[in-house]
Amino acid sequence: MADPLERFTPSAQEVLRFAQIEAKRMHHATIGPEHILLGLMLEGEGIAGRVLRDMGLRPQQALQTVARLSSAKPLAVPEPELRRTTEILLQMSLEEAKRLSSPAVDTQHLLLALLRQHEGVIIAVLTQA
Repeated sequence: MADPLERFTPSAQEVLRFAQIEAKRMHHATIGPEHILLGLMLEGEGIAGRVLRDMGLRPQQALQTVARLSSAKPLAVPEPELRRTTEILLQMSLEEAKRLSSPAVDTQHLLLALLRQHEGVIIAVLTQA
């Protein structure tokens, strides 16, 4: 079976790694869209991270907002798993890449998918700038 991440650019894969690291660091049992947003902000090369920084968003502020507002449960497993909303977000990012005739999912597709989800924590982080 093919690796689903093969359809993601190295930058987008790095975002997902950062998201997993942040979820684990925050002792969350699941990786949520808020962790993907943190990953976008921490990954330094992608378009989405530059857009978020240009909006005035800073990773430390975002981390504090996510920690304060996240409803994620404390870590109950050794490695955080994808939350259902994150699985949907990844599928939406694949659709965004296809819609924009991109050969692979990149950071901007992840950001577009995040913006389409209208999740409360994401909105709170994005409006803090």
